[in-house]
Amino acid sequence: MGKRKIAVILLLASLLAAGCQRQQWEEATEADDTEQGAEVSLMKSEENEENLLQEYYALLMTTKEKEDVYRFLEKHAAGAEPKDADQLVNGLIGYLTDADAVDYNRLVKQKNNFTVEMQEFIELMKQEQNTPAVFGSKINVPLSELLLRVEQMEEHARKYPEGITYQYIYEKYCQLMCAGITGFYDGASDWSNCYLDTDQLHIEEAAVLAYTDFTAAYPDSYTSDILQEYLNLLSENDRLFTKQVKKFYGRIESVIKENFPVE
Repeated sequence: MGKRKIAVILLLASLLAAGCQRQQWEEATEADDTEQGAEVSLMKSEENEENLLQEYYALLMTTKEKEDVYRFLEKHAAGAEPKDADQLVNGLIGYLTDADAVDYNRLVKQKNNFTVEMQEFIELMKQEQNTPAVFGSKINVPLSELLLRVEQMEEHARKYPEGITYQYIYEKYCQLMCAGITGFYDGASDWSNCYLDTDQLHIEEAAVLAYTDFTAAYPDSYTSDILQEYLNLLSENDRLFTKQVKKFYGRIESVIKENFPVE
């Protein structure tokens, strides 16, 4: 092979190598530009979200009209990240100072803008708002249904132990659970458990059966642990509405926390 041919081959090899290096450099540069662009976009997005929440919290601190809060939420929920849209609901609850005071029928229209956690929370609270299991000192649903609602709330709380809705659903859980056991008994005002027999001496057998059926159906739940402790007490007292049973009612919130630990 002549020297000229060798030189041509070497030149072609050099050009090919240079071309590959240039392509690699261009690809790397393009990747860097893309990454930098993504970082800038992310920074802008985070800045917009921060500004949105700052504007919202300023509104919460100044407005005297809850309608202003609802309108802000409805205007901005669709354009916000789901986790930030959740914070809009959190702020609304804080503004109203009570999760029960929120209009969940109104919030459900924004449902798809929130995280799955918040969507499930809204559905649970909407059900309780539209057909309340308890109202004032009255229980409006059969005990078996009340216990099923309690179980749904427990499942939600256990699914999202670090979630934004945890404390709200736990409080509702405690309210329904207390009612399901004590039947709104209040020793101070001498209210009687609504699950007493007509003789007012025994916890009615139907209630005991509802508790027993539930513990059999959901043996691994915190709710079953609480109910089993109560069932054991009733068994020891032959279902009589004794001082021991009343004492149990007086510490029911502690019993719940002992069996359903809150971090």
